[in-house]
Amino acid sequence: MTIRQKQWQLYYLGYYGGDIDGIWGARSKAATVSFQKDNALDVDGIFGPQTIAKSIEVVKAIQKVI
Repeated sequence: MTIRQKQWQLYYLGYYGGDIDGIWGARSKAATVSFQKDNALDVDGIFGPQTIAKSIEVVKAIQKVI
């Protein structure tokens, strides 16, 4: 998953409000930390495999409702 894809994922889930610029900066990290806290993940600000898997799971759950 590219940085832009991670930013779009966080944006879609309501955690990221910055420009989708492909730069992993303070906003991206803060959005990741918030997502991790809300989803009982290890909070490290890294959008790694566990965070990716959980974000995909949450997106799929949202899509089932829509």
